[in-house]
Amino acid sequence: MACDDVSDFTSFLAFVNQLAAERGVAEAEEKTASAFDALRGWQNSTISGFLEAAAACARDHYPAGSTPPEPIWRLFAWLLQVGKVYE
Repeated sequence: MACDDVSDFTSFLAFVNQLAAERGVAEAEEKTASAFDALRGWQNSTISGFLEAAAACARDHYPAGSTPPEPIWRLFAWLLQVGKVYE
């Protein structure tokens, strides 16, 4: 499921569960990898890095005073998605 497929609370929860499962697989793979190599596309492997990246991307895309697009559940999903890769 892509963040563009999120349209309501139920699909948002499905997206979050999928993202969590994907991260779990990447964590398992990282244990046997010789070096961190953005496994499964995860640039930010810690929760702090993930949340900082999501916030930075939101600030860059929606500066103070601008309004994010609707539906809001899709925006939440997008923020979680970009937390994975935004630097």
